[in-house]
Amino acid sequence: MGLAFNGNAPDMGCFEFGSSDIDNLSISAYQFTPNPVHNQLFIKQEQPQYICIKLMDNCGRKILQLQTGQKIIPVKIDNLPSGIYHILITKQEHLYLQKINIL
Repeated sequence: MGLAFNGNAPDMGCFEFGSSDIDNLSISAYQFTPNPVHNQLFIKQEQPQYICIKLMDNCGRKILQLQTGQKIIPVKIDNLPSGIYHILITKQEHLYLQKINIL
């Protein structure tokens, strides 16, 4: 649903989050390669920790969910149509959001 339009703040739809809801992605904590991606995405953690990874389409629908503690996480995406997707990583009480482009 989202919030109603109010002045210069249009409705962001399914990706409305308060600034306290999502942490800024630390480039040193996670790397997403390659991006844009064609067949397989690799998510690399600086230090292996147990995380939950959700791949969502541009409307917020969950496409894939993984739970792992690996340092390098392969995510096979060759069966998905081209477009913009979002990866949400949950680690303990923190959320990280990254946009990826699937070719």
